Formats: sequence, C-alpha cells, structure tokens
Amino acid sequence: MMYSRNLFRSAAITWVLQSPWRLAALAALSVVLVWSTLSKERSREEWSWQMPIEPPGVTILSKPPQALPAPVVKSPEVAAKPPAPVADIVSALPTEVQGAADGPSEFDVEVRQVIGRWSAAWSSRDMGVYLAQYARSFVPSGDQSRSEWIKTRYQRILSKKNISHEVRDLEVTRTGDTATAHFEQIYVADHLRQTGRKTLRLQREAGEWRIISESSN
Repeated sequence: MMYSRNLFRSAAITWVLQSPWRLAALAALSVVLVWSTLSKERSREEWSWQMPIEPPGVTILSKPPQALPAPVVKSPEVAAKPPAPVADIVSALPTEVQGAADGPSEFDVEVRQVIGRWSAAWSSRDMGVYLAQYARSFVPSGDQSRSEWIKTRYQRILSKKNISHEVRDLEVTRTGDTATAHFEQIYVADHLRQTGRKTLRLQREAGEWRIISESSN
C-alpha cells in the first residue's frame, strides 16, 4: 500500500515537471489558495470583537454607559412669613411719621372743606354760602352785633365788582371740640390788594364744623 502511494506521488511529480506550463499553473493555484486563506483570517480578526486591555486603574465597560439624569439642585426652603399688620408697622414708626402714614384725619378734611367753601363763596360773592359757614354762636370782633356784622358784610362784598380770595399755607389743629386754622390770606378786590395772616376758630354745630370767631394778625 505504501509502495503504491509513493509510486503515485512520483508519477504525479514527473507529470508536472514534464511540462513548464503545468508547473506555472500549480504555482499560481498555490498562491491563490494561500491568499484566500489569509484574507479569511484577516476578515475574521477585523470583525471579531475582543475585550481591549485597559491600563491599570481604568475600567472599560462592555456597553456604552447610559446618560445619567442631570442632578436636581434644590434651593433651601425659606419659611414664608406672613406680612406684618399695618397697625404694627405704623406703631413702630416715630410719632411724626405715624401721622403721615395715617393721612389727614376726618376732622382735618372737614375743616379744610369748610374753609374752602368759605373762601370760594367770598370770591364769587355768594352771600348765602358765605354766611352759612359761620355758626349761630359766631361773635363778631369789636362791639358789633351779629345783625350789624351781616349788614356790613353784604355792603363790603356786594359793592365790589371783582373779588379774589386765596388761602395759602393752611394749618389745622384741634383742641377738644374746637379746631383752629392758621393761614395766609390774599385778598384782591377791584384795585385793592391785601395780604396777611388770619386765624379762624371752628366748632361743630348740628354735626358740621362752623366758624365761631375770626381774627387777622
């Protein structure tokens, strides 16, 4: 058996060597087989994944890590404080500031309204509104009676063609049931012009503030 194989090999080699083109074809076939084998091995190496060798202290994950959610930073909780009552805020202010915070009092507004009507009626020569701002207990200055004073006021006011009466720098104070108003009076009638300080004292009558006395400084 062994002899037969050796005899076959010798005959094949002799057959190839007898023709140069057969030898060339065999060499080319060998090259093709070797190149095909190497290509398959290279392709396997390229497509096969191998665990890389990491340097010391580094861990390589087999899968890409998932994106971690952004950290939520919580602001420190501040206890909500209820607003302080207005009365507490005002009481903590100085006395002169408290008056400004409270605004004008009711009596102050009413007294200023009376003086405003009195001045406007004087300018418009409206004797009914003008005299209505005086109390029944009004006492004229000097020795005049109330009836004489009313007659005099009619003559002086209605005898003028044009009157302009203005109140400036009005200050109102209160003492008990009485209010006092200090201001600068500017009186212009026809060709007459007078400027001076005036004081009115007022008192409630039938629930309304009315003038009970007047004087010029």
